Amino acid sequence: MSINWKCLYVEWLEEACESAGSRPNAKYLAQAYQKSLQSIASCPLEDFTEVHQIKSLKFVGDKTVAMLLKKTAAHCKQLGVEVPEGLRLDPPVLAPQSVSTKTTSNRKYIPRYGTTAYHILLTIREFELQEYEDNGIGRKDLLRLMKPRLMLSLEGNKGKQIPNLAPAFAVLTKKGLIYYRNTKYFLEETGRTVADGLLKVQREQNGLPVDDLQPPRPSSVSRTVQDLNTYQYETWSSSDYSIKLLLDNREVASRDNRTGFADALAERNVNLEISALAVGDAMWVAEHKSTGKMAALDYILERKNLRDLVQSIMDGRFFEQKTRLQRSQISNVIYLIEMVAGPDMASHEQRIRTAMSQIIALRGFFLKQAASQNDTVLYLSQMTEEISKKYSGTDLKVVLPQMESYETSIKLARSELGNEALAIDFGAFQEGLSKSKSQTINQLFLSMLMTIKGVSAEKAQVIMRMYPTPLDLVHAYNEGNEEEKKSLLYRQTLNNIPRRRIRQDISEMVFNVWGKQMDVNKE
Repeated sequence: MSINWKCLYVEWLEEACESAGSRPNAKYLAQAYQKSLQSIASCPLEDFTEVHQIKSLKFVGDKTVAMLLKKTAAHCKQLGVEVPEGLRLDPPVLAPQSVSTKTTSNRKYIPRYGTTAYHILLTIREFELQEYEDNGIGRKDLLRLMKPRLMLSLEGNKGKQIPNLAPAFAVLTKKGLIYYRNTKYFLEETGRTVADGLLKVQREQNGLPVDDLQPPRPSSVSRTVQDLNTYQYETWSSSDYSIKLLLDNREVASRDNRTGFADALAERNVNLEISALAVGDAMWVAEHKSTGKMAALDYILERKNLRDLVQSIMDGRFFEQKTRLQRSQISNVIYLIEMVAGPDMASHEQRIRTAMSQIIALRGFFLKQAASQNDTVLYLSQMTEEISKKYSGTDLKVVLPQMESYETSIKLARSELGNEALAIDFGAFQEGLSKSKSQTINQLFLSMLMTIKGVSAEKAQVIMRMYPTPLDLVHAYNEGNEEEKKSLLYRQTLNNIPRRRIRQDISEMVFNVWGKQMDVNKE
């Protein structure tokens, strides 16, 4: 039985992210799992066969490795198969780095009265009580509001200046009382509790009421973080719209026959329009009969023949396209592969099987294998007919999300309006998924290199100057013996300034990820 552990690890980490994200006190755990997920998913290895391959990735710590190995053992037990020797749970993974007899305290950190940290905490909380908890406060506003407090605390200390605030910010962040996001400071729940306690003591000492430590509800004028997650929607009557198939204008049958797909679908009387799609090769929309407005229905299709699939894996587009399809918030994602194999595809069989298993492992993705282009045309025609039947006689809720938080807005709409008969305004869909807002191939390659321990952003850029694309790097590893390949990057950067040199150990790690299991013949 062939098991692709990389696909399962991606799926298990997605579940762990969702589970941690649903718990209010596990925000940092969810963030840690998300970083581990991105690091494993972007790793170019087709599968993991040894524990060290996982541990060598950035943001994948011992606890995450232990969790994955436990699930590996449980999965093998459920299937009645042996755990792969290289993926067995090793006690040292769970063992602490050192044994300490020092007891740790779970007490909350409370800033001492009159310190800079004390003033920062109370100033942010007082701002929340005047505004809204989710607004956050910018640095300039925080300093302006805090200055009277600081000047008061310095009375009698002639010549003493306002202290450096950076250490206090660092301590409050480290202790989990505040956090910084999008140029603003926010209180954690623990910070809010501590600040309320300090304010209560301060007000009682000054004879002030303590029952108003609650922020006001947002008004319709103020724009809060919660507002960014909202949406608007309108209802289209079933008689107001018709179903249409949109075909991407780059989707062609062949170089010599650019209108082949459209012509073949037109012959089958498919209601069709050619358009530049932000993501996917085909999708189904509802078109309003009076206004001409379009709304994206819950179905989208990505088409690849085997040669396209292999090439997209090699140049990094495969992962980027999967990520953007997931970001689309469309529930039914169809990945269609035309299984027309040329003589040069035999050497890529393992890579193709791995890609197909990754597609299946992603929840919401449906893998469709087509025998030929004619089979693809038939499938698109049948799907258009089935979708038209599904929406026949159904009123449609067309959602216009907030573009600042496209994904969150759609998720909120689904939770409140339900998945049935929900569509996304097509203009908003295009804007939310446009490539200008996504990672470019270069950015993706950069992030993939930086998942390897020891590869900083600067060192990744050094590698990319020599090998601009993943394919260039893989081809470079096709020449020479294994020792030469291991020292390839080390030898090529010997004359660089020290910080831009690739050490021998880093050179070997890059080879282990990009060269050892990616031996392809340059075409």
